[in-house]
Amino acid sequence: MNKIISFFLISIGLSIFIGIATFMAIDYFQINLNKNDAILCISFFCIVTCLVFFISYLGMKKGHQESISYFYAALAIRFISTLLYILFYVKTHKGYQIAFIFYFLLLFILFIIFEIYKLTTKLRSDSERK
Repeated sequence: MNKIISFFLISIGLSIFIGIATFMAIDYFQINLNKNDAILCISFFCIVTCLVFFISYLGMKKGHQESISYFYAALAIRFISTLLYILFYVKTHKGYQIAFIFYFLLLFILFIIFEIYKLTTKLRSDSERK
């Protein structure tokens, strides 16, 4: 349980850090990006990352054979939820901002790197114990 809580706190802290850094970059470089869209995007990735980690953690608790199917389920949930978010953005906005597209892809890559790093460190610690 401590691993789950620590991951959620780290994920929320990372989201806040990314939010502050990107808002400073938006102001500094004078990028034409709606801040409400940026906040919604950061919140979306934080929630999806926590959900994916929780599903992966449940799989790791079940054992090695079961964990593979949980990892694939988590990957499918991330993929489908990202597609749904893009569909939501397309339906709610008339014009597509190229700045938002780059921002979305940057956040996607940052959160994927964070998730892979945290999951591999959890897996590495399990394999070192055996």
